[in-house]
Order: sequence, then structure tokens, then C-alpha cells
Amino acid sequence: MISPRVELAREKLTENELQGFIVSDRQNIRWLTGFTGSSGVALLTCDSVHLFTDSRYTIQASQEAPGAVVHISSEPPIKQVAEKVSTLGCEAVGFESTVVTVEEYRQLEDGAADVRLVGLAQALSPLRAVKDTEEIERLRKACEITDAAFSAIQPFLKPGTKELDILRELVYILTGLGAEKESFDSIVASGPRSALPHAHPTDRILAAGEPVLLDFGAQYQGYAGDITRTLFLGSATDEFRKVYQTVLDAQMAAIAAIRPGVPGKDVDEVARKIITDAGYGNSFGHGLGHQLGLSVHDGPALSPKSDIVLLEGMVVTVEPGIYIEGWGGVRIEDDVLVGRCGAEVLTVSQKSLTELAV
Repeated sequence: MISPRVELAREKLTENELQGFIVSDRQNIRWLTGFTGSSGVALLTCDSVHLFTDSRYTIQASQEAPGAVVHISSEPPIKQVAEKVSTLGCEAVGFESTVVTVEEYRQLEDGAADVRLVGLAQALSPLRAVKDTEEIERLRKACEITDAAFSAIQPFLKPGTKELDILRELVYILTGLGAEKESFDSIVASGPRSALPHAHPTDRILAAGEPVLLDFGAQYQGYAGDITRTLFLGSATDEFRKVYQTVLDAQMAAIAAIRPGVPGKDVDEVARKIITDAGYGNSFGHGLGHQLGLSVHDGPALSPKSDIVLLEGMVVTVEPGIYIEGWGGVRIEDDVLVGRCGAEVLTVSQKSLTELAV
């Protein structure tokens, strides 16, 4: 039985008048064939799927990619696929131009000299935007583990604890709850460092009277969860309350605006206007959110320049923030499934202002 994903991908062959397409991106290979190895290249043709790898993955490839013809060789996978393309008599074959290196391209040219190579920047990645039932269930589980980890880490958020120690505990908790690993490098940022949207945890020690921002997620069977919560150690100041409520209002309004057919930039504008009207427009510089899937950043979604139109089955993050240098920042992020009639929030951790006892 032909996989629906393979059928969908084959439409790209017809659209681009190709007899084959070489897949080098690891996430696209996994999506198309199921293979999770670190070395491999796939070839999609009008009537078959081929997977090229080495002897380390002989058993794994046959188990994970039962729908593909598996080729094992000591030659680099890109050389293997070039030779195969040449023997199939293909006139034109596509490849992922944003993934293939110059050296790999030369190997393709040398091995398939009679074949016209067509570089396509985005061929399979957009097909991954709308998730199937299996993908949604894996994302639900990733979000469930992420939520549970947020509850479990809170007792460790106290004055005198280093950001890095919290990070180590968080990773331990995630894997203990069933995650394969973090879905990305987790962020633990306290005090003024919470104004850094992509802060790396440091030896900085948490102190009473300041915020602590956590941005992390669980990876479950390849699929990524992603959540951000900003808490306060002790009694929050009036200014922090104002900033926090502004961000929360912006996030809730944006989530309410999500439904099929709505441009991503329109959802971004809903949140951005609330933050701007509150006087913090210059303190929100990044886009409102991104797609989620096999990668934590699985494609663009919500930003002022987004050309994405939301479709049923997409999963996106909604993560407005306000960042003030020398003071700190607030970001609140949830993972949202675009449903037939609107948004379904997959991460359900409390997001009303949390003041931790000190």
C-alpha cells in the first residue's frame, strides 16, 4: 500500500516535470520513509521509493522504512543515489538546493552526467505543514510531557539556585517523563537576563524579587513540544504585573483569531497591536510564532511578513513577548492546533501570573 505521504510528494514530480526527486534533509527523509538514521539519502520516483545508507543501518533501515527499497553500500549515499538515477534513465531529477552542499552537487553531476538536475528550495517541507492523525497524536504526547515537566520543575525555582542547575534538573525530568530528549536547547533566564529572547542558561543565581523565564519542550517519537512560561520569585511588582497582563492579553487574543483560512500575518497583528497600544511596541521584535512538527521550527507561521494562510491540521506556536534591557522580559508560549472551527491549545499549563514563595 502506498503511503499517503508518498502520494502527496509525487504530486511535486508532476508539478515540476520530474522523474525523480532526491531527498537529503533528515527530517524530510523521516517524514517520507520513516528512517531515522544519521546518514542517508532518499530517492522518490514515479513508481518507487529508494533509501541509500551504509551498513550501520542495514537492520534499522529495513525496520523503519518497509515501503522503501533499501540500498546498503560503503559509498557515500549521495554517490549511491547519483548512480541509481543514471541507471533509471531519468531525464530530470530534483534535489533540495538548500540542503545539498557544493561537493555533493558535484558528486551528483559526476554520477548522473546525462540527467538534468533541478534545484528546488522548498519541495517537501511545505507538505509537512498539515499534520496527519499520527503526527497530531505524537505532538499531543510531546505537549503532555512538556506540561508535566513544567509542573515538576517549579519546586526547583527558588532563590540561590543557578540557572544551569535548573536546566540540568529540567532535562532529567523531561526524559524521566518519557521524552526522547529536549526538543531544543532549553532556556532558563532569570532577572534582567529574561530580556534575552534566546538566552543560554548560565551560573547566574536566582534571587527574590525577579522573574524567571523557562522556554523548553519534550521531543516524543521525533515530534517537538514547545512552551514558555515566565514566573516571579516572590511578590510581583506593579510594572511586572502590567507587562505580564499585556503579554497574556495579546496571546489570548491571537489564539482566539486562529482558524483555517486566516493569514498568519493577521494573527500576528492581533497580538502586536495590543502590545503596541500598551506602549511596548518597540519591545516585541520577533514573530508571533512558528510551525511545529519534526523540527521545533518546522516552518514559518505567524509574523508581520508571513505569507502563510492557516490550514486545518497545522500546529503553530503563539508566543508574544516584551523584553526591556536591564529590567527583564515576559514571554508566554503555547502550542496550538488549527482545528476545523478554530484553535485547540495543546499545552495547558497555567499561564495566569504565578508568584513563587521565597
